[in-house]
Amino acid sequence: MNKILQLLSFALLCLSFGACTMVTATNEHSDSTASRQNSTATDANLTGYELPLAKDKKNKSLIIRHKGFTLSFNCQTLCPDWVAWCLTKEEATTKKVERTNYFQADTHVPSNCRVEYYDYSKSGYDRGHMVPAADMRWDKQAMEDCFLMSNMCPQHHDLNEGDWNSLEMACRRWAKAEGAIYIACGPIFEEDRQPDRIGRKRIAVPDHFFKVVMTLTPGNERAIGFIFQNTTGVQFMKDCAVSVDEVEKITGYDFFASVPRELQERIEAQADFKEWNN
Repeated sequence: MNKILQLLSFALLCLSFGACTMVTATNEHSDSTASRQNSTATDANLTGYELPLAKDKKNKSLIIRHKGFTLSFNCQTLCPDWVAWCLTKEEATTKKVERTNYFQADTHVPSNCRVEYYDYSKSGYDRGHMVPAADMRWDKQAMEDCFLMSNMCPQHHDLNEGDWNSLEMACRRWAKAEGAIYIACGPIFEEDRQPDRIGRKRIAVPDHFFKVVMTLTPGNERAIGFIFQNTTGVQFMKDCAVSVDEVEKITGYDFFASVPRELQERIEAQADFKEWNN
């Protein structure tokens, strides 16, 4: 029954995206749901609360569901529009598998816009994970999937290894404290200029990155957004914190769209970093 509900949820997601295409990348790991049946995290991982919706119904990105996360891949930028996942306390705590460092192409992406690991070589940019490997240490397949190039964006090394990594570590702390958090992140491209491009496939280099985080802890439901520049230098989390509403205005996505509208409006309008940094 859970699997049926999950498939229905993603079918509704695809309809909401209008012209998008959905690929369920579960043929080689069809135990995705079964592996969580005895987990206290099951309910959180089946809600779909982390999934955003595009306000532009003409969005033609490819929606791909991997183990542990879902992404929207854009064949124009050759980057994900967004990557979304639920991170539970159990997943943030479990260290069942080691980081693989095996980057590979995502065969669920059409060959004409499929990015290979070597497309980043000598570009001056890191293969920047959107779903971090450290969030996927609870499962071997989830770890392998997060190294697919569809989960990568060209990211400045200082950001990748510095402040973005600090935010990823903070998210794992929050997941442990709250029991479960819902996350979506991705690139931002400025509308008034053409992006820089790298590699043989001409991958677009993001100007900024966003991340939105939500907890539904009863009585303490809240959400927060972050926007980081894709550049060198130090960027403190507290200075990059914004409301989810602000990220929605910039990106054109409706985050946490499955959450009741009244609750969305209340928690997405505020961005009190002190509530998360205690």
